[in-house]
Amino acid sequence: MSRLRLLLGLLLAVTITVTVGASWLHRQWQNADEERLHLAAQLDVAMSQRQGAIEQRAAAERERLIAERQRQDALQQRSAAERQRLNAEQQRLEALSQRSAAERERLNAEQQRQEAVAQRSVAERERRNAEQQRQEAVQQRTVAEQLRLLDVGQKLATEVSRTLQQGDRAIGTLLALQAYRLTIENGGSPADPEIFEALRQAKFSIALAGHVLLGHEDEVRAVAFLDNESLVSAADDGSLRFWTLDGSAANRVLYRSPQRLQALSADRRGHFVVGGSEGSLLLWTMGDTPQYIRLDAQRDISDVAFSSSEQIAVGHLDGRVSFWPKPDVAPLSAPAKSNAAAHAQPIAVFGSAPMLAWAGYDGGVHLWNTSTPDRQPQIIGKSLGRVTALAVDVEGNQILAGTLGGDIAIWDLDDLSAPFHKLVGHASQITSLAVAAGGRLASGSLDNTIRLWNLARTDLPPVTIDHGAWVWSVVFAPDGKMIASAGADRAVRLWPTSAPAMADTLCGAMRRNLSVTEWQEYVGDDIPYQRTCDHLPEASHAQLD
Repeated sequence: MSRLRLLLGLLLAVTITVTVGASWLHRQWQNADEERLHLAAQLDVAMSQRQGAIEQRAAAERERLIAERQRQDALQQRSAAERQRLNAEQQRLEALSQRSAAERERLNAEQQRQEAVAQRSVAERERRNAEQQRQEAVQQRTVAEQLRLLDVGQKLATEVSRTLQQGDRAIGTLLALQAYRLTIENGGSPADPEIFEALRQAKFSIALAGHVLLGHEDEVRAVAFLDNESLVSAADDGSLRFWTLDGSAANRVLYRSPQRLQALSADRRGHFVVGGSEGSLLLWTMGDTPQYIRLDAQRDISDVAFSSSEQIAVGHLDGRVSFWPKPDVAPLSAPAKSNAAAHAQPIAVFGSAPMLAWAGYDGGVHLWNTSTPDRQPQIIGKSLGRVTALAVDVEGNQILAGTLGGDIAIWDLDDLSAPFHKLVGHASQITSLAVAAGGRLASGSLDNTIRLWNLARTDLPPVTIDHGAWVWSVVFAPDGKMIASAGADRAVRLWPTSAPAMADTLCGAMRRNLSVTEWQEYVGDDIPYQRTCDHLPEASHAQLD
């Protein structure tokens, strides 16, 4: 039993040993197999890597070969480009050589051309010098001839008065016209004072027989046109008179007062007339039977003026200024100082603008906006001293002031701070100023004259008209072709203002020109004959319509 147990024990031990050994061997085999598989996998990886490396080397070789081919191609292209560049450079050098040769030829040709031009320039300068000398000689002869003919025109103008006084109106008129024609055709001014006066005398010899309007019994203080054919006048005899230029309604008395009428103004349509007397302001409505109303001015009046909107401004002898926006309302009192020693107060209104100007008793011009009556006026021209007349131009761009000494100051309203421009010519106090369209100024003075100025050409001398007495008032007709003056000689006088218009009127009144014989007698036999009025024939005796 024990041997059996021993045997069984041995068998069990062997079995266990075999089992353990088999298990170990199995594990060894598994490990070996796993290692073999691992080695096989590694071999596969190595083979794969080797194959990848081979492929990479092959790809790299291919890329190298491609790059080499590209390099070879680039080298060939650079070589071809270099050959092209060398060819182009050679062509450029050849072209430069050709251009250089062409430029040398051009320069040679240009030099030859310039030499030819220089020769022509010398010849042209010599020709021009000769032509200039010829023209200067001709011009000198022309200027000398023009001066001679202008002198002849002046001499003819001086003959007009004598010829007219001798009763030969036709010859006198033709001499005035020929004097005018010689003047304007030879560079003279149509406003030349001598020529203007000759035409004026001739015109009054055949037209405007009523150019001196007589009827007032004392000094005429003011005159105003109603239209181009009629006017009214006021005088110290207390009367307001109506006149027509053709004399059909001469010396018609519209009003008479024991008091002097010192001032007068008409609205721009000629429908209303305002006049000032001692303490009263009279407003007439014009028509077939003019009617008037009396406004209480309270103080003596020295000047009146209408605005284009028919407002009334009044200057008083005591230096005050009143303004009526409407006749039926109370007047405004301008901020003008009163003074017992004040003189006549000239005033002016600015058309439709709400502006009023007056002369301060202590000098200068006061400008007042009537739409803001509480504001103080602006004062200009204090250095002028006493201002005795005022006017505003038609466009409302300038204000003009006449002085006690006879000067006229002009301001541009756009720049009142700028120095005024001065017109000098009158020898005594300016009493009246009037401005017409086109920049024409008429001034009246106590030196007995009226002067007509061109405000656009103040360098030209004014036309001087002798009224023959103190001039108290001057005014333009609405169309500017006539002025009227009123003065201490109790007369209203009418004066034309345009030399060309007078010449046209005179030629229209004539029936023929000077004869050749008359031409030689008055003008001269060394001056070629010409028709004084182109549309008229010669005749042995001049006649008038």
